[in-house]
Amino acid sequence: MLEGLFTQLAAKSPPPIITVPPVPPEKTETKAKSDKQSLLPAHRKKLLDYMAAIDETDPAMIEELLTECAKNPEALAWALGWADKLLAKQKQSEQQSVTCRHCEHFRCFNAHGGGAGACGVGVMPMGACHWSETAHDCDQYQARCETVQPFIEG
Repeated sequence: MLEGLFTQLAAKSPPPIITVPPVPPEKTETKAKSDKQSLLPAHRKKLLDYMAAIDETDPAMIEELLTECAKNPEALAWALGWADKLLAKQKQSEQQSVTCRHCEHFRCFNAHGGGAGACGVGVMPMGACHWSETAHDCDQYQARCETVQPFIEG
């Protein structure tokens, strides 16, 4: 039964193959995206500051970090997070150590201007005595020229 079918198929000639000439692609003037996206200048600066802070001087390592951050938003967020933490700690350590006695915001509990007192802007919270001579880091320090005013509740 199949033998007759194969005989009939063999006797028939296949239909002609119709060829269609290839169509050239249209030229478009779109810029090809490169693998390397550009970083914002502020991000690039922060990353370079971070690399300097950790004493990374190898240009290949620096370029690798910048390239990965430019391509990968998750890597950029991660690196900027670490940079923020480290650079903030460095900034805090660069603040000069001050005493409250010479600060405009210090309100002394004593007439002589020394000893215990409170911070007028809340850097040192109320509730505990703070000594005017104790050195500490403060980002609200404002030097005063006149003598310390006693704290008078009113």
